[in-house]
Amino acid sequence: MVPLLSVIAVNYNSAEHTIEMVKSARNSLYPNLQIIIVDNCSQQEDYEKLAAAKDLAVILRSDKNLGFSGGNNIGLRYAQAHGAKYAMLLNNDTAVE
Repeated sequence: MVPLLSVIAVNYNSAEHTIEMVKSARNSLYPNLQIIIVDNCSQQEDYEKLAAAKDLAVILRSDKNLGFSGGNNIGLRYAQAHGAKYAMLLNNDTAVE
């Protein structure tokens, strides 16, 4: 069995970029991929845009902005608790080739 790889990205008021990153990561050929987006207490409208993409990724929301490292830590804890063997931190404005 191929180990679970969790791709973790932090969103803060940039749902459009984050959703595009998720779509590009979904094109990966890796067969056991989980995408985790941590919303770092974005404005409600931005979070709602992101939440609409819940079928593409796991969406976690922090009730306060913990910064880049704090948001990634939320994602890493989730990945570990859900069986990820590997985790990759990815900026939310990245396009995966």
